[in-house]
Amino acid sequence: MSAPLTLPSLDEPTLAELRRRYEDTSDAQTRTRYQMLVLSLRGQTSSQIAQNVLRSQDTVVRVLKRFLTAGLDAVPRRTAPGRERRVTAAWEAERLASDRAGSPCRGAGHRELDAPLDSPSTWASRRASRSPKRRCACTYMPVATSVNVPPGRMPAQG
Repeated sequence: MSAPLTLPSLDEPTLAELRRRYEDTSDAQTRTRYQMLVLSLRGQTSSQIAQNVLRSQDTVVRVLKRFLTAGLDAVPRRTAPGRERRVTAAWEAERLASDRAGSPCRGAGHRELDAPLDSPSTWASRRASRSPKRRCACTYMPVATSVNVPPGRMPAQG
């Protein structure tokens, strides 16, 4: 656990900018981090702030130290290091549109369960059509072969 830390008083322009950023931000995590600064300026220690904002004391101390060394621009949460995303904006928009349409996929083998099943006599098709959790049957389509069907039970192909 870190040692308790309290901020010294701020000059009026920095305090006004802190209040403006606190009010204007739409990100909850950033607002919480600005709130840590405000509470510290009101005389609360880092351990008291941690209890109030439901974060660890280490997180509070980290935010306060970033503010002391780099100012208000260092307070918002930074993105994690690592490689960039490979998902394109077009793909993500298509995926969101598909989700909003109510179907979990739109792949080449997609078929709605409302549509006639290819082989309604198979166990998996009947079970998939009765499943309340499943909206489509894209994940598995059984194929009757001599390996997985007992002798004399092979359905007519055609």
